[in-house]
Amino acid sequence: MSRTRVRPEDLFCARCHRAVRLGAAHWPEGYLCSACYDHALETYGQCVGCGVDRLTPGIAPDGGRWCTDCAGGLGEFHCERCGREARRYLLGVCGNCVLAERLEGLLDDGAGRVRPELVSFFDEVRSVPRPKATLTWVGKPHVQKILRALALGEVPLTHEGLSTLSPWRSVAHVRDLLMHTGVLPHRDRHLLLSNADCPNGSTPSRTSNTASS
Repeated sequence: MSRTRVRPEDLFCARCHRAVRLGAAHWPEGYLCSACYDHALETYGQCVGCGVDRLTPGIAPDGGRWCTDCAGGLGEFHCERCGREARRYLLGVCGNCVLAERLEGLLDDGAGRVRPELVSFFDEVRSVPRPKATLTWVGKPHVQKILRALALGEVPLTHEGLSTLSPWRSVAHVRDLLMHTGVLPHRDRHLLLSNADCPNGSTPSRTSNTASS
């Protein structure tokens, strides 16, 4: 029996109707583009089918959200390390567990542990609800260099110490996170940027997001 060949130009996302590539996720409703797939596996709430509060990647006929059981045929998304339902990245492990492992290495103070002063920073970053962008961020060499310098005490864990690092956009983002998690005292970020982080005293028009910093 012959099979109908699927042509790339015939593939469209079942949710946003944009063209998708061969190899895209295929659920009972059809193919999903990478953006819709990511969004589906980052959506939590009460399932309109069973009423359980959990991952709800499916879409019911009335537009409500379905859990994987009620939607059927979506796949298995329980993390093999922590048990949480989420998109699995490496060997059945969710993005937050992968992120935690990478941060443990970057923030190691040389004694096989996260530097104690950075534990609150570590806990905040590893538990972000949408880890994909943060995984991209911590994978950037210049971000890794900043985090290693802080973890190893190569620069003082102070606003002045941060100001000796570069590039300024990534330093500014790390500084914001350190202030948010109580590692550093709060200071006016715009004044800090104009005085230290930005080259030639220029101040950016908006804050960079995690993925691009």
